[in-house]
Amino acid sequence: MLKPIHIENEELFIHPFRPEDLDRFGQLSEDLFSILSDDHTLKFIPTKRLHNIEEAELLLKNIILNFHSGRSYVHFITQKSTGKLIGLIDWMLHYDRSSAPGSKQYSQPGCQAHWSSRQQEKYSSKESP
Repeated sequence: MLKPIHIENEELFIHPFRPEDLDRFGQLSEDLFSILSDDHTLKFIPTKRLHNIEEAELLLKNIILNFHSGRSYVHFITQKSTGKLIGLIDWMLHYDRSSAPGSKQYSQPGCQAHWSSRQQEKYSSKESP
């Protein structure tokens, strides 16, 4: 089973949904909608498109439930200076189909990353030390 990750630097914080995030559920939903309705962000994953804020709220509720049930591990990429959600990383566990029926043997986890194209340009253009 995967464990939650916590990574941070001066500008960004990668973390799972935290209890204190409930206080900003509305803002997280808006940020999530902004990311998953952006044409550039969704160029290669068009099936992830959100069409309205209600879909973003439902997705966020599912993210919370799936995280706590151990079915997927979505982590948020948060900009520290603003608290704005600028991306997410979705770790998914895949069952090994070759194992015996009913067993819970996992194969390699899969990963999808989505983040605001505007933020991607900002951070990918920085020069490495």
